[in-house]
Amino acid sequence: MSSGGLTDVCGLRVGHWSDPEAGTGCTVILCPPEGAVAGVDVRGGAPGGRELELLRPENTVERVHAILLGGGSAFGLAAADGAMHWLEEHGIGYDVGIARVPIVPAAILFDLPVVRADVRPGPEAGYAACAAANDGPVEQGNVGAGVGASVGKARGLAYACKGGLGSASTCLPNGLVVAALAVVNAFGNISDPRTGRVLAGAREIDAAGCCTGFADPVALLAAGEGPQFATSNTTLAVVATNGRLSKAAITKVAQQAQTGLARAIRPVHTTIDGDTVFALSCGEIDTHTDIVGALAADMLAQAIVNGTLAAQSAYGLPCAGEIRAFHHSNLITQEERLVKISTRSIVVAGVMIAISAVLALTGLGYFPVPNVTSEATIMQVPAIIGGVLEGWGVGLIVGLVFGINALTRFAGLPIFAGQPAWMPFVVLLLPRLFIGVVAALTYQAMKRGNQVVALSVAAVAGTLTNTVLVLGLGILFGLLPWAIIPTVIPQVIFECVIAAVITVAVVVAWKRIETGRGGSSV
Repeated sequence: MSSGGLTDVCGLRVGHWSDPEAGTGCTVILCPPEGAVAGVDVRGGAPGGRELELLRPENTVERVHAILLGGGSAFGLAAADGAMHWLEEHGIGYDVGIARVPIVPAAILFDLPVVRADVRPGPEAGYAACAAANDGPVEQGNVGAGVGASVGKARGLAYACKGGLGSASTCLPNGLVVAALAVVNAFGNISDPRTGRVLAGAREIDAAGCCTGFADPVALLAAGEGPQFATSNTTLAVVATNGRLSKAAITKVAQQAQTGLARAIRPVHTTIDGDTVFALSCGEIDTHTDIVGALAADMLAQAIVNGTLAAQSAYGLPCAGEIRAFHHSNLITQEERLVKISTRSIVVAGVMIAISAVLALTGLGYFPVPNVTSEATIMQVPAIIGGVLEGWGVGLIVGLVFGINALTRFAGLPIFAGQPAWMPFVVLLLPRLFIGVVAALTYQAMKRGNQVVALSVAAVAGTLTNTVLVLGLGILFGLLPWAIIPTVIPQVIFECVIAAVITVAVVVAWKRIETGRGGSSV
C-alpha cells in the first residue's frame, strides 16, 4: 500500500469517529481556516448529500471549511451539524457580517444492515471527528466512515467482503502534491488496476464454506441474478491538491478523478450506488487542471485499493487480506493447477469406483424389498457423489461401473428371455450413465444457495434418474407392467432419502479433509 495520504496536502487534517459495536462511523476532512476551493462530481444514481448544490461552479460560495463522509444513510448527514458547531467554536466559517457560517458539504453511505440500523453518526459524532482531526498519517481500514463498509454485493451481503477507508498521495519534483481518500462501500468488485487481480467482491463459496474465487457481478446482472441490497452501496471520495485552481477547474478535477473509481470498481456508477467525489484546492503552486485530474484519478484508484487491503474481517465479512492469505497458502501455477485438477478427478473417480465394486461384490449395495423388483439399491450413490465433487464426466464414469454391475446381475432375468441381445444394455446399462450427469448438473445449478439443499436435491435427482429411466424403458419395451409403478413408490422414497443423507455426509467430510478445516458451511 502507498504510505502517503490526504494529509500530505499541507493544511488538511483528517479525523474519525468510529463505533465498531454498531458498525458505523464518520470521517471529517478539515481544511485550512480560510477554507479550500471545492468542487464535487456525483455519478452514482442513489446519492445522499448536503450542500452539494452550493459547490456548482456558477454558485457564489467558493471555499469550504470541511468535508464530512459518514455512514448511517441519510441519518448520518446530521453529523455535519456537529462539524459546524466545532468550526463555529473555533471562529471558522464564511463571513456573512453578523456571523461566520461554516460550509460543510457532506455525503453518506448505507451501512445500516451490517450491525445495527438504530445507531447512526449524529452531531456528537461529527464534533468528535473534528476534535480528533490531525495532519499525521491517515488511519486506514475499519475506521471512521469505513467501519461498516462492504463491497461485492451482487449476491447480497452474505457473499460480500469487508470494505474500508483508504488514502494515497503523490508528489512531483516541483512540489505539487495530489492526494485522495476513499471510503469503499461499492456494489461492485474491487480490483487492483495495476495487475487486474480482483481483491474483494461477490464470493464464490464451495461446499465447505471456503471462498474459491469471485463471481463476475456484470455477468450476474446480465443473468438476472441481481441487484440485491439495492441501497447498501456507495463509494465516497475526496481528492485534494496544493495546486492553485479555480472553482470550475477543481470541479473538473472531481470529474476526472471519477476515472479512478472506474479503474478499480466493476461495475461502478450504478443506479444503486451513490458514488460522490469531492475535490479541494488549498495551495499556491501553479499547475494545470489536467495534470491534477490525471494524478487524482491515479491516487483515487490507489486509495480504493489501499482501503480494501487495509480492511479487517468483521461482522461476518471476510477481508481481502484473509482471502488472499488463504489462496496464497494454496498458490500453484496454471500447469500445476491442471495437473492437480486431473489428479483429483482421478482420485475421486477411483475411490467411487472402488466403493461401487465393494458394494456390488459384497451385496451391500442392494436391499431386499417386497415388490416385483425384489431389490432396492444405493449403488447410484457413488455416481452421484462423483458427479457432485468432480462434474458430470466423473459421474458418468462411475455410473458406467454401476451399469456394468447391473448388466451382469440382472441380464439373466426371465423378462429378458427371447429379447434382442441389445435390450439388457439399453434397459440396465444406459440409464446408469446419466445418474452422475444429472446429479452434477443439478448441483451446479443450485450450489450458490444452501449447500445441504443443493446436495440433497442433487442426490434425489440422480436417484430418480436411475429409477425413472430403468422402469420407464422396461415399461416402454413391454418388459414390465404399468401396474408396477404404485408398488415401487415406497422403494423410491427410501432410495432418495438414503441417497441424500449419504451424499451430504460424504461430500462434507471429503471437503473438510481436502481443505484441512474442521468447519463447514453445510
